[in-house]
Amino acid sequence: MSVVETIALAATIVTVISFISGLSICLNIYRKGSTLDFSAIPFIAGVLCCTLWLRYGYMLSDETMIFVNTIGLSLQVLYLIWFYAFTGKRGPLNRQIGYLLVILASVSIVVESRSDPTYLAGLLACMASLLCCSAPLVGVGEVLRTKSSEKLPFVLIASSFVVSLMWLLYGLVINDQFVSVTNGIAVLISTVQLSLFVIYPTKAKTQ
Repeated sequence: MSVVETIALAATIVTVISFISGLSICLNIYRKGSTLDFSAIPFIAGVLCCTLWLRYGYMLSDETMIFVNTIGLSLQVLYLIWFYAFTGKRGPLNRQIGYLLVILASVSIVVESRSDPTYLAGLLACMASLLCCSAPLVGVGEVLRTKSSEKLPFVLIASSFVVSLMWLLYGLVINDQFVSVTNGIAVLISTVQLSLFVIYPTKAKTQ
């Protein structure tokens, strides 16, 4: 097995495992019988990112990207359907799904109308992933304020670090700047978050 194949396999395994973690959210929704304490945004963002990377993967004929994002997109759609089924007031969720469909349709039209569709497809996938992976940085302010990393999801952040690291390596070995830059920044963001667990205790200091 070559270096590229080894890294591709490792990236595939860790990414699929991270996708499966969404099952825990669905299980919690089932136990509560409601989505009141949950947000559909992670699933909607997952559908967006997987769709864009799947399109890019097809343009490159990259089997690893195609396989991983096909699984990812399938799971994210199933998670979103599950979320929808347990949602009482569906108005806001319908609007979010509507926005998602409009974005995907607009991207498809714009990409196909360009003379360099592969470059634009990669750029848009990169931008979408960066927006999604930078979202957790919102919680950094709360950590700095409370001097506690208690509310940060360590397992999720650690998983994101491992997944991003493997795709960074994959992007480097296949010489793809969109994959390497996107995941390089994601690794940096995850590293910043993980460092907070070292700098601050997991319990807020009592006065």
